Amino acid sequence: VDLAGKMAARGKANGYSSRRLKQLSSKQSHKKVKELTTQQATRAYKIWKEKCPFLYDLIMVHKMPTPNAISLQWIDGTQASSDDKNTIRHRLLVTSERGNRKKTDLVILGVKDIEQNIGDMHDEGKRPIVEGEQSIATDFKIVHAAAMPQNQRIIAAQCRTNEFPQTQIYRFSEFKGSTSNAKGRYRTSSQKPLLKLIDADNVGDRLSWNRKQEGQLLTCGKNRICLWNLEKHESIDESKKSGSSYQTNKYSGHCGLVNDVEWSPHDVFHFSTAGEDGLFLMWDSRNRMAQSTTRVSKSSLCRVTYNLQDKHKVATSGQDGIVRIWDTRKLEGQPIHELEWHQGEVSQIAWAPFSPDALLTAGEDRRVAVWDLKRAGKKLAEEEAKEGPSELLFVHGGHMASIVGVGWNEDRDWTCVSASKNGRIHFWAMSQFLYDDDFCKKLYKRAKKSVKRLFKPNDIIASAKRSKVNE
Repeated sequence: VDLAGKMAARGKANGYSSRRLKQLSSKQSHKKVKELTTQQATRAYKIWKEKCPFLYDLIMVHKMPTPNAISLQWIDGTQASSDDKNTIRHRLLVTSERGNRKKTDLVILGVKDIEQNIGDMHDEGKRPIVEGEQSIATDFKIVHAAAMPQNQRIIAAQCRTNEFPQTQIYRFSEFKGSTSNAKGRYRTSSQKPLLKLIDADNVGDRLSWNRKQEGQLLTCGKNRICLWNLEKHESIDESKKSGSSYQTNKYSGHCGLVNDVEWSPHDVFHFSTAGEDGLFLMWDSRNRMAQSTTRVSKSSLCRVTYNLQDKHKVATSGQDGIVRIWDTRKLEGQPIHELEWHQGEVSQIAWAPFSPDALLTAGEDRRVAVWDLKRAGKKLAEEEAKEGPSELLFVHGGHMASIVGVGWNEDRDWTCVSASKNGRIHFWAMSQFLYDDDFCKKLYKRAKKSVKRLFKPNDIIASAKRSKVNE
């Protein structure tokens, strides 16, 4: 209010109209809020950096050459462990903007064996475990990309163009076992998409590959979902412009934009969707009508994700900041868990591959939360209860911008990756003290034994008597 008043007084002297004064005051206010938010993020980052040695068993930050990251996927396929530290064991698919933010790069990052390089991570990055492997420079703005599970060189990218929104299919060259690129530069190629899947209503931001059936792809848009069948991806005819012959079905059930779609990892026909109408729908690809419709929230839903081990568990999140866990056998009632802690929209969810109860959530508040559903209902002390619910196991607070992607490492339990909009990718694992109660008990017993060896009971009693005499 004070800022608007000052602007008005100054504007009258300069002869501005009332409409122009409102525009100027709103711009100034937005700039002020942005500066305050940046200051808060910087202050929080400094506090987090001081506490890092006590909170993590592993922490490593990789800076992308281009600062604007859009999406992140930890590619599942891994190679056998090797004694060579330069062997690439894991890969990341990262989508990042470049230039004027109207063009996007698809980047494959090679991640070396984490176990072999843990000692070097704390050595100020002298031996980075992440190296750029390949990059495809596109002429479009990509909002989401995903690798085909059966052939991870095939990438589907949801694009924004001047004409129609479309899904484009790209192919990377053969992955190598190691990289000799010490400067972190990528082998960049500018190639045309193998195929363009064009549909006028295909304006959504997400897509999903079928893990059980090779070449089946779901895309979402306004009011409906499209199913594409790309089984013959190796012989795609580049002369086909629209790829309309690959579209096999359309599904309608939402009122408005469909924000997310995901195939079930347990079934070849089932998938789920989440929309801006607050509805969570479950589908069978053989039928055009939804199997179930659940009103989750009055606000828009952002994500829907299947549990990787328990086929009956599904998680949804939205703009209200609440993550809800559903039992697909009891969708008529209330969710079995409601995880409420985030301050803002929750746009990322990832279930752990090693436990049906662990999951990551993240969003606009720059925090990645680690949840353990087994701890639900556990009694907490007053100070602990103020920090969050009993299911909240850990909070990773090292990012200074909103989170665009999270994931788990399939080979190393409790090892995570997260990426933020400012192009920072974090590899991290919280301290074993925080999640392993048995480990803490063993350490406590060892500490107790060592204390008894150092200070025998008789010696303690004798020293206590001597202190009383001296008093």
